[in-house]
Amino acid sequence: MSDYSKVCKYILDIPRFAGKNTLSDTHDLLDKVYEEGSSKVVHIAGTNGKGSVTCYLSSMLIEAGYSVGMFTSPHLVRMNERIKVNGKDISDEDFTKCFDDIADIIKKEGPEKHPSFFEFLFLMAMDHFAQKKVDYILLETGLGGRLDATNCIRDKKLSIITRIGYDHMEYLGDTLESIANEKAGIIRQGVPTVYFEDKNETAGVMESVCRDKNSERYPINVQNAEIIAADKQSIDFSLGCRYYRLRGLKLRTCALYQVYNASLAVMGLYVLSGGYLDDNVVSSGLYKAAWPGRMEQILPGVFLDGAHNDDGIEAFLESVRGTGDDSDSGKTNDGTTHRLLLFGVVKDKNYDLMIRRIVDSKLFDHIFAAPLDSARSLSLRELQDAFASVNDLGVSFYDDVKSAYEAAMSVKKDDDELYIAGSLYLVGQIKELTGLGR
Repeated sequence: MSDYSKVCKYILDIPRFAGKNTLSDTHDLLDKVYEEGSSKVVHIAGTNGKGSVTCYLSSMLIEAGYSVGMFTSPHLVRMNERIKVNGKDISDEDFTKCFDDIADIIKKEGPEKHPSFFEFLFLMAMDHFAQKKVDYILLETGLGGRLDATNCIRDKKLSIITRIGYDHMEYLGDTLESIANEKAGIIRQGVPTVYFEDKNETAGVMESVCRDKNSERYPINVQNAEIIAADKQSIDFSLGCRYYRLRGLKLRTCALYQVYNASLAVMGLYVLSGGYLDDNVVSSGLYKAAWPGRMEQILPGVFLDGAHNDDGIEAFLESVRGTGDDSDSGKTNDGTTHRLLLFGVVKDKNYDLMIRRIVDSKLFDHIFAAPLDSARSLSLRELQDAFASVNDLGVSFYDDVKSAYEAAMSVKKDDDELYIAGSLYLVGQIKELTGLGR
């Protein structure tokens, strides 16, 4: 068996020598490790919320007594996070074994069919799920949908499409309609589709594609859920799902946007269960679910959020604003630091708009900005330039995330709140820095 650390290094090096395969070639490799139809496959696409929906649906299916495999991306600290069975990361031993299985197949097929980084991990995941004989496989797309490696799966039981916004426009198009069409590429003929209905442009695309594919539609929108109470620890809400009105639901998060991701997952469970919902399965499954890096409190008053695009930042700010109590009304601009923000971003995002939204929100008394440990990161100089035109409040700049985090923690008082957002790379670095990712 290969050495785990060497396996990880090899996978990380794949982009240096292998590019993306066609879906047909990926399916040919998939056939060697997984038999189509042996598990029930749910396919999840969208701009924001894919991992959260996958997590909530997995937790409810497990609560209902099923075994569930999850393939998600990206990972925050370790690659094992991408492959889970019944909510637990694949072990180093199983990770290495699955790597060897795929490597052996590539040797037989020839180097011209070598999978890309993402395709390799996808094939490893499907190999693992096949060995574990899981009842359900939940697959999150990596980028887009139509041409994503996970879309080589032909036998699906359900497609779920989360909120759609502007992201990866260099690949998916520069209009919401074009992005929605790429995401809708996961919809299969005669297979039902659950989707989030919040914009006329994207809703029209979903209706059209579902009609053409004879796919029964199950839309969810903000009217389906009602938030009853929210604080820094949890959210209480009720949910209308077709013929059901579920009350007394609770999520262990302060991220208001998770209510809508949970709602999509519940509708997905409704479809998979043939139009039936068990109140106990739903309430217990949702309460037990926890998706890291989404308004995750890692220390008293320290929150990590994976907001990494314009829509994500907007949802993040809504949660910061919406989960405070009456005493929060004077938390900013009163001469005393109460809310702090540590910010880092990658250069291929619409970072100017993200920064403008943060500054205009007036939610933070001070911002600590730093480049990320990634080739995709905005540099220190670029960060300074981006904040120069909107610097209506204090912003401090640091050479790296470690320095920025230490500076923020040194001034944070017991009752203050430190939020860390702007990139999933940033979330992962903070988890590694604090020892929470091991």
